[in-house]
Amino acid sequence: MSADLDKPKRKGFFKKRLKLAKFAKALIGGKNHREAALAAGYKGSGISVRATALSKEPEVIRALDAALDRAGASLDKTARVIAEAHRANTVKVFNDPENGITYSDPLIDHNTRMKAAELNLKARGLLQSHDDGSGQVIGVGFFLLKGLKDRGMTAPTIEAQAE
Repeated sequence: MSADLDKPKRKGFFKKRLKLAKFAKALIGGKNHREAALAAGYKGSGISVRATALSKEPEVIRALDAALDRAGASLDKTARVIAEAHRANTVKVFNDPENGITYSDPLIDHNTRMKAAELNLKARGLLQSHDDGSGQVIGVGFFLLKGLKDRGMTAPTIEAQAE
């Protein structure tokens, strides 16, 4: 019998899994993608591109998910934070020479609400960066409308919002 028959059919399978595990551990430890790839033993030019691809491997994603859950950052808690951010307000502080420190009435925190909307759409797979070739990135509205259409829904009209 040939010695080749005793070898695993997928050459390098266990070595790849070990490197992925080291990569995930380095990410969880706080390294960026490139640093994690180097720490796991990946080499060569284009390491940043390789590191980005590694971060999308199911084994790495599962390890990061498990680490976040252990740290108390479950998907449910994250969803609640995003939902709360949709209602974010802020208060402006002024130094009035006559009255001292003065606070504004609560104001809508537009930046926080937009970030919440962006995270919500990304989590639902409705928002992706897309360059249409002109150097312009297509806006959030396009992907929101596309996502609604893909789900057989329509965007609410101004009249419906006024009700």
